[in-house]
Amino acid sequence: MKAFLALLLALGLAACASTASREQNTSTQWQYQGQKFGALRVSMSPSVQVKLAEEGTFDLRRFEQTVLGALKEQQLFDRGSGYSVTVEVTDVRLGPQPKWGRSAKGAGNVVTGKVTLKQPSGRPLYAFDVYASYALGDTNAPAELLSGLYEEFAVLTVIQILRGSEPRSAYASL
Repeated sequence: MKAFLALLLALGLAACASTASREQNTSTQWQYQGQKFGALRVSMSPSVQVKLAEEGTFDLRRFEQTVLGALKEQQLFDRGSGYSVTVEVTDVRLGPQPKWGRSAKGAGNVVTGKVTLKQPSGRPLYAFDVYASYALGDTNAPAELLSGLYEEFAVLTVIQILRGSEPRSAYASL
């Protein structure tokens, strides 16, 4: 728990405003009741696939591993559970990557996605959108920017799972 709080504090000092909000048409109220999730499926929307085909900088596998790591860290993952989490990355905007000797400050890295929690039957249980924005103060390492962006998305996902019963726009400003 201390590591998670430290991560929240670190991201809070470095991250831009990010949000997680539930869908307007979600009729059921979500309240976390100790569910564990046994599967994580991550995909990109077709438009994101086309957009990133040329860039190739967004690493979907590392992104998935980061989200899975956050679920595991909060004991939200149990391979034996029938519940699952799906994440569809719906937008990725990566600011200009810094060249050697230049700062990446304000590079404007953003990832947006739709997260759906599903029952063992596959029926949607709860869905919400995550908008994660990350620009690390002064760094010359694009890998650090992307790692921070993936972590920001993962933390917002976990927060929304655990606090999903809050009002429609549950802002998780870190």
